[in-house]
Amino acid sequence: MADIQIRDTNLKITDILNLIGNGYSYEQIAIKHPQMTMVDIMMSAKVAEEIIGSMVKIHGDSIPAVRMEFVFKNNNFMSIEELQKINPRAYAKWNTTEDDNLVKLFKSGISITEIASTMQRTRGSISARLEKFGLIMQ
Repeated sequence: MADIQIRDTNLKITDILNLIGNGYSYEQIAIKHPQMTMVDIMMSAKVAEEIIGSMVKIHGDSIPAVRMEFVFKNNNFMSIEELQKINPRAYAKWNTTEDDNLVKLFKSGISITEIASTMQRTRGSISARLEKFGLIMQ
């Protein structure tokens, strides 16, 4: 996230988000930073929500179980759902059949780009899997 300043304070929105992420309530943040108003704090959270709201999917209902899903691709954040519109199998768990097919395609001389297209996965996931099997070095 960019270094977006809050009014004329020396605080950035990321500072506020960090405090919220560490469990501070809005009231505790206002006490800790008296130059901040409650509106500043709420606006920081609102700006963050607008910037990443469509890019982050939160799974789980308790802090230890929470998992956020988004990727940074072509200098933009994308949700997993957006990426899967392009590569339907992106971030899906690999199975033995797919692994066997990947190795067979690679050994037959097909390019990583073509394999990714065929398998509906990203080039990065194909390369990572091939590296895992010792077929390429990155």
